[in-house]
Amino acid sequence: MGNYNQWDSVKFNYLEEAIIAMFSIDCGKIFQNPKRTRVILFTKGVVGKQRDTSEDLYFTSETKEAFYEYTIEKHEDFYKLEVYRTYKHGMITAAILGDLDMFKECFDDRIKMIEFSLAKAIENDQWSIVEYLIDNFDLKNRPIKDSIRFDKVEILKSLLLREFELIYDWLAMCMHHNSINV
Repeated sequence: MGNYNQWDSVKFNYLEEAIIAMFSIDCGKIFQNPKRTRVILFTKGVVGKQRDTSEDLYFTSETKEAFYEYTIEKHEDFYKLEVYRTYKHGMITAAILGDLDMFKECFDDRIKMIEFSLAKAIENDQWSIVEYLIDNFDLKNRPIKDSIRFDKVEILKSLLLREFELIYDWLAMCMHHNSINV
């Protein structure tokens, strides 16, 4: 998903200051992210010294162009706000939205990008993108597998009408991915 880099890092005396600064950044609605559960982090440049990260706070937000991750680190005598930005790739965004013109404009012919955009298009029921990809690239049985994986019956039916064949272990794959409708 493109350029992952640190965007900013600022120190504050109080937690409230760090939170106010974070919410003042205009990068979409900010949500707390409880999934991040790191416990101990080695302090950069200091051999043998560890920092307890159990009181750090994690947040996320999103804009049309990028995802943002915010970390408020609690240190002994200050708080540190770090903001990371990951740019979205236009081809993947177009696959999710079903915007064929944008998809063609942002097209990246690396096989990983083609496969990832196919998966995102199927996951989001964007037949125009799926059709474009199967008409222009030899994706073998990947569209069938992704249709089963994401339990997308209509896309699977369309693929079968276009003479794609079910894979040998399709029923096992349905069970593995809990694809009840397929």
